[in-house]
Amino acid sequence: SDVLLSWDAVTGKVYQVEYTTNDLAQSPVFMDVNAPVAATSSLAVTIITNGLDFGATHFRIRLVE
Repeated sequence: SDVLLSWDAVTGKVYQVEYTTNDLAQSPVFMDVNAPVAATSSLAVTIITNGLDFGATHFRIRLVE
């Protein structure tokens, strides 16, 4: 099943969704999910295809530019 992520954004800024399956207390390594998202409004959205198949996963949004 797909996962839809949305977050408050600044128009014109670019964001990268990242994920890890590691324990957050153990200095996890995050990896990119999908291509970077360019915000076209104050709400940015991305769909992670088969995102539920990742299992126990932590996502974060990183500002690229």
